[in-house]
Amino acid sequence: MKIHHIVQIVPTLNPGDAIGDFVMLIHRLAEQWGCTSALYAGQTGQGYAATVHSLARLPAEFEKPTAVFYHHGTGAPAAEVFASTVASRRYVVYHNVTPPKLLETVPALAARSHEGLHQLTMLAQSGARGVAVSQYNAQDLLRAGFHDVEILPLAVGDDRRMELELPSHRRESPLRVLHVGRLLPHKAIDDVISVFALACKSSPKPMNLRIIGSDAESGSHLRTLQNLAEQVAPGCVTFCGKLSDQQLVAEYAQAHAYLCMSRHEGFCVPIVESMFAGIPVVAAANGAIPETVGTSGIVLSDTDPAVFAEALLSVLTEERLRSAVIAAQRRRAENFSQSKLAERIGQLLDSGGTPAREQAPS
Repeated sequence: MKIHHIVQIVPTLNPGDAIGDFVMLIHRLAEQWGCTSALYAGQTGQGYAATVHSLARLPAEFEKPTAVFYHHGTGAPAAEVFASTVASRRYVVYHNVTPPKLLETVPALAARSHEGLHQLTMLAQSGARGVAVSQYNAQDLLRAGFHDVEILPLAVGDDRRMELELPSHRRESPLRVLHVGRLLPHKAIDDVISVFALACKSSPKPMNLRIIGSDAESGSHLRTLQNLAEQVAPGCVTFCGKLSDQQLVAEYAQAHAYLCMSRHEGFCVPIVESMFAGIPVVAAANGAIPETVGTSGIVLSDTDPAVFAEALLSVLTEERLRSAVIAAQRRRAENFSQSKLAERIGQLLDSGGTPAREQAPS
């Protein structure tokens, strides 16, 4: 059965969000294939209103050959709406739900995570096929009752890739370290600051840490991080807030290294964008990060900040190591290209949605 219509449902569609960017990339690919493509969202960020339909307008049944994708990353009424739809093929694309215990200091987010994990079981019972953006995420789907799980990694679109790969003119000093992500406790930005501060003490050149991400739901966490930065690295840490796509690309172009200490990640798009931008990655081996990085960047299982600081300084100052890491990361990044995504979605749709079987966790 050839699919003529692709529908995507997402609780919230925001520009600059990893899920939102992935949805829009699939939307563009569907149109390139000659399919009609429709987007439905419970909430829509500024800039997408003309493109996205309200969830209230979602048909209960699709008659012509249609593939409906629901993107799940938090608890939301959209999951219940998707579960009741009738279509030729239905897929739950699982981006990961952050464990509620990591969000205890942000009760509203913790509650949505509780709901999101509960909804996974309901979605499995709806008869939809499971699609995970990483092997790590696939385990949640299997535990929830999905029997077959397809792995569909996130990808960087060609336009974005072209911007990231433009030749950069990084200054020799100060050495700029970058971190991108929402200012939430599980992102471990406090550890990023601590590792950076240790590296500063041994660095032969001045260093600057650029922290980019929204603090909209962080409560008092931003102030806690700012106080820590002033204590351990006064004048060297900049909190940039949420940036536009163009501003973020400019930050990548000036960065010398990317540092991620996150305690939980279902994929981590900024790491992949760093790979395309030629920025060496140093990261903690948590969640799906080892899977995303593969054998390219520096991923450490250690918990000692001094070990991370030493690794960070090494990729900043040892040219042979730095060049080798960048080259390996560029090869790894090809796995997350637009062409690879198109190939994987095409195989999924052409095969009738029958994916390779994943073994249930013991």
